Amino acid sequence: MTETLIFAGDTSIFYSHSDLKKIKSLVNAELENFDIWMKCNKLSVNVKKTNYVIFKSSREKLLTTFLFTLETKL
Repeated sequence: MTETLIFAGDTSIFYSHSDLKKIKSLVNAELENFDIWMKCNKLSVNVKKTNYVIFKSSREKLLTTFLFTLETKL
C-alpha cells in the first residue's frame, strides 16, 4: 500500500508491506519514477532535507538495514 501526503512544500510518502525487501524494491522503483517526473518538470529535491524512517512491529526483528537510492542525482 502506498499513500502520499502533501502539505505546503513538503511531501511524505508512506509504504506498507510485510516484506522489507519488497518495500525496498517498491520504494526504489517509485524514486526512479519520481526522479523522471522531477526532471521533466525542471524541479529538484533538496537531498540534504530528505529522509526516510522504517516503522516496524516491536515483535519483529529487523534483519537487514539498507539505504534507498536517493542520491544527489535528483
